[in-house]
Amino acid sequence: MKKFLGGLLLILSMVGCSSPKEETTTAGDQHKQLSNAVHEPLDKARSAEKQVFDSAEQRKKQADDL
Repeated sequence: MKKFLGGLLLILSMVGCSSPKEETTTAGDQHKQLSNAVHEPLDKARSAEKQVFDSAEQRKKQADDL
């Protein structure tokens, strides 16, 4: 049992000391993804807000015409 734990400890320490793998995405890609994640919901909200205001304006014009 002690040999098993010793071997396991040795393997874990070797894995922990290995060099990190290359990242598949660059910092620029991460920045672009983060920017898109922030701006997409904001753009959708602005679009919905514009539709609401346009609809309210049309209703107001219709009410004024009556």
